[in-house]
Amino acid sequence: MTRIIKRVGKLQDKLGAYHDGVVVVDRIRQVVPLSASARRVLRLLEKRKARLRKKARRIARRMQPPP
Repeated sequence: MTRIIKRVGKLQDKLGAYHDGVVVVDRIRQVVPLSASARRVLRLLEKRKARLRKKARRIARRMQPPP
């Protein structure tokens, strides 16, 4: 049970960071003329979101009982 609780905590951390990324991307995209640096930040945020999504899926799969 302790292992599951730790994994839930890790999953919450990853999902929270992912959500933060979604919010930041949305705020940046509200700026109409995006500068080159803003576009670069958006690309980096999208990469980070993809890594977080992958890590969250991996953690969630380890929490499921085997079939």
